Amino acid sequence: MSGATGLAAARRRRAGGTPTQSPVQSQSQSRAQSNLHKGAYTVTDDAYNIKEAPKPVQNNPLKVLFEHDKQILLLTNDLQAIKKSFETPVIVTPNDIQYYKDKYEELLLEVTEIKKSFLKVQTNSVESNLVIMKIKKQLGKTDAEIDKLAP
Repeated sequence: MSGATGLAAARRRRAGGTPTQSPVQSQSQSRAQSNLHKGAYTVTDDAYNIKEAPKPVQNNPLKVLFEHDKQILLLTNDLQAIKKSFETPVIVTPNDIQYYKDKYEELLLEVTEIKKSFLKVQTNSVESNLVIMKIKKQLGKTDAEIDKLAP
C-alpha cells in the first residue's frame, strides 16, 4: 500500500459505516469520481452506481452553416413581410382628418378647463394663507408660539 492509499484506508476505517472495497473497485470508482468533476459522469442515488452522462451534441461546420442558413431564411421572410406591409398605401380621407381636428379641439377645451381649475385652487390657497397670517398678527403671537400650541 502506498502512503496515500494507506491514509485513505485509515480515514475510511475511522469514519466507520462504509464497507471496505477491493482495490480494483476503489480505483475504478476514484477514476469515475475524478471524471465526475470533469462533467463526464453523473451520480445517481446510489453512490456506487455511476453511469455515463449523455455527451453534448458536436456541431460540425456543415451543421452550423445549415442552422445559419435556416435563420437567415426566416429573417428574410420576416423582412419581406414587413416591406409588403409598408408598400400598401394608407388612404387618408377627409373624414379622418376632421375626426382628429375634432379630437384636438375637445382636448384643447379640457386643458383650458384644467388650467382654470388650477388657478382657482391656487388663488384660494393664497387667500386662505393671507387670512391665517392676519389672524396671527391680531393674536400677536409668533410662529414658534403658535407651533407650541398646536397638538
